[in-house]
Amino acid sequence: MRILMTFLGYIGNGSSMSGGDTYFIEISRRLLKRHDVTVLTTPNGAILLNNQKLMTNIIIISFPFIGRVPWFFDYFLRALFIFFKFPSLSQDFNVVISTSPLLPDIITTAVISTIKKIRPVIYHHGFTTPIMVNKYNFVLRFFNIAIQRRLLTWILKRFSFVIFALPMAKDDLTILGVPEEHILGMINGIDTTAINLTEAKNYSFEGVFMGSIIPRKGVFDLPDIWRKVVDKFPNAKLAVLGTGPPSLLNKLKHEIEVKKLQGNIFFIGSILGQEKYAILKSSKVFVFPSYSESWAISVSEAMYCGLACVLYNSEAYDAYLDGVLEVPVGDKEEFAETIINLFSNENRRSEIANKAKIIASKFDWEKIVLAHTQNLNKIVIETEKR
Repeated sequence: MRILMTFLGYIGNGSSMSGGDTYFIEISRRLLKRHDVTVLTTPNGAILLNNQKLMTNIIIISFPFIGRVPWFFDYFLRALFIFFKFPSLSQDFNVVISTSPLLPDIITTAVISTIKKIRPVIYHHGFTTPIMVNKYNFVLRFFNIAIQRRLLTWILKRFSFVIFALPMAKDDLTILGVPEEHILGMINGIDTTAINLTEAKNYSFEGVFMGSIIPRKGVFDLPDIWRKVVDKFPNAKLAVLGTGPPSLLNKLKHEIEVKKLQGNIFFIGSILGQEKYAILKSSKVFVFPSYSESWAISVSEAMYCGLACVLYNSEAYDAYLDGVLEVPVGDKEEFAETIINLFSNENRRSEIANKAKIIASKFDWEKIVLAHTQNLNKIVIETEKR
């Protein structure tokens, strides 16, 4: 197959990436073993692909205003300017894939599919929710969500996209009237081979948080939660893996100082690969008080690394069955008590961790890409018959 991926909605600096970015990169990495993959992206997107060592064909499109305006307006400007900077694609493709449900990716994919007379496909990880845009006012939140849910869904239906969707996204799409025959199941994966090859190191972290330093990930609940844990276990240390805007990092560090936890919570920054897995394997509990998830890859990784995971209740974790421990959303008291109970009961913690690893083993990328490739082949064959 000759596959074109549109990756124009990426707004990171080349080092950070979301779960959706990870899905697209890991799927592409494995598709490249047997197929031709070309990626249409921004300069920052190209930096990310190079940092991730994704050795594929890259077509770069530069947009004005990138990084200079709030992300909400950034997406609309990219979608507008794509018509002035539309790429010259001399190569023929069998399928074009939007790597996200963001306007620049969807519109570009729709137009290319029409020009090339091929079937458009999308990786749909879920719609934006109010908590994801909670730093903006109510009117802007409503406007953003209404446009994404209504306009983008209309485009998906109008151009007959085949939609690879996570379970939560699938439910939303069917409610919005997308035909069920256009929706295929999708799950996120983990690199079990790399994790198996990684050995635990002699770190001194009892707990690990891993994710972006943004409010919806629950990072500002961490000081209250860990304060209660430290009151019971004074030497308990929490590693925070991830990065975020400097203003939010400084705010979180201030909260940690107020709670007198400078000697108990440590910022490791954004690390990847085996160093990340080594820290996870050397810890005991995965602390993830996220308020909004569609599918958290970090939880799957922590489970396979043998950690007991404590999370806020979410439908996103239904696939993990009883391999994780969930508490009511926002209940920091119970969250902390759950961690304390795990530290106090080694047998219980080991039981949860062993069960978690067995469940997480089902989400290996190699298994996922095999089923994914079979579906792409069917899409191409059906398109060619028309």
